[in-house]
Amino acid sequence: MTELLDLLDSIIADDTYHNAIEAIDTDKIREISDKYFLKFKAFYIRIDRHRYSDISKHLSEKTPDVFDRLREGMVQILEDARKNLYDQDETEPENKECYKKIIKLADHIELESSRLSSIYQIKVVSAEANATYKESNKLLERAKTSIGDTEEKAGKLSQQLISILGIFAGIVVTFSFATSTIGEALSNLTDVNISQLGFIVCLLGVVFANVVAILMSFITKLSWSKMRSAIPWILYIVINGVLITLTFVFYSKI
Repeated sequence: MTELLDLLDSIIADDTYHNAIEAIDTDKIREISDKYFLKFKAFYIRIDRHRYSDISKHLSEKTPDVFDRLREGMVQILEDARKNLYDQDETEPENKECYKKIIKLADHIELESSRLSSIYQIKVVSAEANATYKESNKLLERAKTSIGDTEEKAGKLSQQLISILGIFAGIVVTFSFATSTIGEALSNLTDVNISQLGFIVCLLGVVFANVVAILMSFITKLSWSKMRSAIPWILYIVINGVLITLTFVFYSKI
């Protein structure tokens, strides 16, 4: 049986034969086809029949790209055998018998090639589906992670917005309180004294300026605003310095 399998491999690997078929070189094709027919004849004279299981096992070890070359070669051998009238040769019964066995062999090769090609395609599709499934799982995990991060950021943002709104409300209340406090302080002054008035206004200004600065500091820390730069703090120090200085100046004149 090894002899037959080697013969099939020869047909697959015979570039001269397949090039002649592609070029439709009739004389060359017929010459090589007849050579292979005689080799099949020599084999079947010694071995009455081939085994399908051996053909199947041998082809299963091949890659699908060789199946077409083998089928092409077998079809051409049978076609040229008919042209040589081997299928009707009564003078040499071995030719007619060999032709029948080659037909059966070609049929087995066709069936097995189709089966193995289908299995190969199923494997390819299965591999692609598996790769797509794995990629989909990766994308799903990334989406879940992204959604989780977004939800976490949204939660923090909500807390920050609530805090910032609360602080702004505190600033509004502070200014309202400052306005009313200064108004009441001025209304309680029976004798208008510029020094006393300046002292009270500057003192309240220091208190409320620091309260507003503290609230604004909380806002910048929550929002990571660019207000955390050096300029607002320099402005805060200057305002505080001026108000405290004026407070001491007016107090010394009371």
